Amino acid sequence: MIFFYYFLTWTAFLFCAVFILLLSFLKSKYKTSLKSRFFLYKNLHQEKADVHFHACSYGEVRSIKTLVLKFDSRITTITQTGFEYAKEFCKKVNYLAFENFLPFWFKPCKVLVIFEAEYWLMLVFMA
Repeated sequence: MIFFYYFLTWTAFLFCAVFILLLSFLKSKYKTSLKSRFFLYKNLHQEKADVHFHACSYGEVRSIKTLVLKFDSRITTITQTGFEYAKEFCKKVNYLAFENFLPFWFKPCKVLVIFEAEYWLMLVFMA
């Protein structure tokens, strides 16, 4: 099952890569986030931490702030606004790499907290 899913993520990535790259140059709101998530631009290194929080956007990051400050934490986000806000209070912040890169990119942690409705099969599998 996981192999089939992984194969599908690579197929989708290869099919959409050019479009995603073009979109990252055309829309300023995606300028950094798409390149970081889909091409690991300035997103190769991830700091170790006991607790990994994943929150998609600004509002979700804002709601986990109190918890993050209580633990040795790192945060992954998807949106640029979420990333920028998380950097204000946490030193270990990354954009979440796309599913096909997670087996090579994700560093093990003791606890993974996925906030709200972000269900990424490979993220859960790697944890």
